Amino acid sequence: MARGMDVDNVQYVLSYDSPPYIKTYIHRVGRTARAGKVGTAVSLCEKKEIFHFKKMIKEAGKTSVSEMKLRKSDYKALVEPYKNALAELQEILKKEKKGK
Repeated sequence: MARGMDVDNVQYVLSYDSPPYIKTYIHRVGRTARAGKVGTAVSLCEKKEIFHFKKMIKEAGKTSVSEMKLRKSDYKALVEPYKNALAELQEILKKEKKGK
């Protein structure tokens, strides 16, 4: 999402990559904390990213990071619906861009 965008009632933020800087991470997860509301942030990290991510979060003062390991069989059924949702989103964004 772009800076300055405010979407009501965001309860979850899902990051598909590990942000390189804590400021980027805070901006992303801040989507859930509008007007003092509580939310959940989930960051998908590759095995090689976990150490840096946890270190970055710890340096920012956050100590309770839960790690959940996934096997391919855990998410295999979600791959096609996810690809379809991304394609649909791309079409919606194209239509919105043309409408401006």
